[in-house]
Amino acid sequence: MLTHILKDLRTYIKDKKALLITLLMPTILMVILGMSVGKLFMGNSNKIEPFTIALVNDSESATLDEQWISFVPEENRENLQQLTDTDFVQLFQDEVLENPEIQSIISYEKVTMDEAEQRLRDGDVAAIIFFSTQFQQDYVDRLLGFTQKDEPLQVEVVTGDNEIEASVTTSILESFTNELSKRLDARRMVEELATDEINTMEAMGPILSGIQSEEQKRSEIVKETIEGRTSITGIQYYTIGMAAMFMLYTTTFASTYVRDELRNQTMNRILIAGTSIWKILFSRYCSTVLIIFFQITILFTISRWVFGMSWTNPGLLLGITLLTALSTSVLAVIFSILTFQSPEKRNTIFFESVFIPFLAMIGGSFISRELLPGSIREFGSWILNGAALDGMVKVMQGYGLSELMLPIMALLLNGFVLVLVAYILIRVKGVKPL
Repeated sequence: MLTHILKDLRTYIKDKKALLITLLMPTILMVILGMSVGKLFMGNSNKIEPFTIALVNDSESATLDEQWISFVPEENRENLQQLTDTDFVQLFQDEVLENPEIQSIISYEKVTMDEAEQRLRDGDVAAIIFFSTQFQQDYVDRLLGFTQKDEPLQVEVVTGDNEIEASVTTSILESFTNELSKRLDARRMVEELATDEINTMEAMGPILSGIQSEEQKRSEIVKETIEGRTSITGIQYYTIGMAAMFMLYTTTFASTYVRDELRNQTMNRILIAGTSIWKILFSRYCSTVLIIFFQITILFTISRWVFGMSWTNPGLLLGITLLTALSTSVLAVIFSILTFQSPEKRNTIFFESVFIPFLAMIGGSFISRELLPGSIREFGSWILNGAALDGMVKVMQGYGLSELMLPIMALLLNGFVLVLVAYILIRVKGVKPL
């Protein structure tokens, strides 16, 4: 079997037309589309449309240790109480999100984290702002000097794949957290309260009114995404799009090679030598798996070397690529069977000239499926090249394995259906070289 696999690989490598179609053409197209059309479809427009965000507030009120309070002069305890009673998340809502200028761009909904994540997946909100349970306690402890944490004050922002909406959301939140950070002068507060050289209210006054501190830039926005953890570039998208499209063309060369082997009697000699037709078909399948896997990997490598394309998670990306190759290569078996049954070129002409461009269009190889009608968009995510594109894009956006179940299931389903088609073709007409 290894001999037949190596024979198919040598035939492919020597086939200049195959190399031109499967490697050079997708490289040229990914450059042209990525550098031109990609800028239009990857969220680079400067126009800001109003959008909605989800606000998740799990924070709890801050408290102070009673023993520590006992050392504070009676007349200053009211000031401390006012500090712990301050709801900084509510302050963010009132002073930032309710600001008329902000409201002209951003509206917000207060929901739970589970609801927010689901709404982000559904595209109903552009981002999630999440205040954790310990946010207010952590901030008050820092403000009063009770903690010497080196970590930045954290507020989590979960964004979608629209770069403009993500940037606007994080910029607004960063402005708020920076204002909080200006008031972090823990060392001064500890010294002033410990020595009681000046009134506590006098100590808090300038701090709470915005004194510039050495911690001014200690706030950090932790960015994540659910629908697009990392925004991808036009080059990245069209590298994947062209790989998903041209892998389909690769499978059609199986028909060409079978036709050549039938014409020059090579196939008959192979069969006379005792090689079963099943071994020939399986060898063709294995060689096509290797060809498609290396075809996609080479395209990614070219894009990385020339354009600096990030793979994000190389191991997972190669895994999705291998699964794509395993499912897609069944097409090569089908074309081989059809050619055995009828060695005419019409078996692949329609597929190459009409069907592949159609699949490429609804699968997202030319334009983002977000621009297509809902039913077509959904159908495109389940076809072979569309599922492959979705899986690879999500890997480059930073998705983990558990979040890739839909494209993985779609690829497995396509592979199963194609195997079933191949089985039916064999059962109906058999596989005998004419």
